[in-house]
Amino acid sequence: MADAARDMQGQRDALATMEAAVRLALTHVEGADAAALSIVRRRTVETSASTGTMAAEADRLQYKYGEGPCLDTIREHHTVYSPSLGYDRRWPTWGPQVVERAGAHSALSFLLFTDEEEMGALNLYAGAKDAFTDASRAEGAALASHIAIAIASARGIDSLVAGLDTRSIIGQAIGIVMERFDMPADTAFTLLTRLSTTSNTKLHEVASAVVAGEKLPDLPDS
Repeated sequence: MADAARDMQGQRDALATMEAAVRLALTHVEGADAAALSIVRRRTVETSASTGTMAAEADRLQYKYGEGPCLDTIREHHTVYSPSLGYDRRWPTWGPQVVERAGAHSALSFLLFTDEEEMGALNLYAGAKDAFTDASRAEGAALASHIAIAIASARGIDSLVAGLDTRSIIGQAIGIVMERFDMPADTAFTLLTRLSTTSNTKLHEVASAVVAGEKLPDLPDS
């Protein structure tokens, strides 16, 4: 499990972390034949990574019919297990469909909290009934905790890189304006912010236009 945590922490970005997470789930959780990560964004659930067609199709059918272990995990904030999906009364539509169309007979879903704005689930599927033992459920719960931490960390890095890129572009734009109009840095920055305000355009977009050599809108008379 420690090796799994290090593997996820070593990925280059959030997407790579999620893809590593579903691969590791197959290695570390006995009984799992397929795995997927479902993330809630703006009240919409989507599969961000999966190991194959069984998991992808099982998730897709859940979203289509609005029922299934993943959705129950997210709504009710607890682990959901089903040893026999075709006969599980909790999901009268999804259960028989996922058996027929995805070949899944067992499912296990763990809640993931990635940050205050988003949540999701680690979804494990198996082609056999009664596939997940108490031990495999314990392993899955431990792995889900590591996955949540790794995704949160990766997204923080992505945000930091994006922020650094934005500041770099703004800095380049300030330098270009300073040279073009022979003005100090603070005046150049003020000019860019005025252009941003008067054109109703984000500052980094104005800066990108300056760096690209595009024609900028005229400032109104002050």
